[in-house]
Amino acid sequence: MTSPAALTHTLTRTLSVHPDLVGSAAGLYGAIQRVVGALCTAAVGLGHDPALAMATVLVGASTLSQWGFRDALQVSRP
Repeated sequence: MTSPAALTHTLTRTLSVHPDLVGSAAGLYGAIQRVVGALCTAAVGLGHDPALAMATVLVGASTLSQWGFRDALQVSRP
């Protein structure tokens, strides 16, 4: 998927857009990470087969992340 180094680079580039909002942006970024993690953990607990639930969550999360990455690449830069 991705390495911590890639996440650090992405976060640094994202926060450099508005340096005056670094604290708020970092807090929001962390909160979103925790919410997504909690939702994925809860989704894995659903169903009768934990392996199938885990695989479904991984495929779904990977698909959504690739869709978001594709959309982010299509945004034109100023």
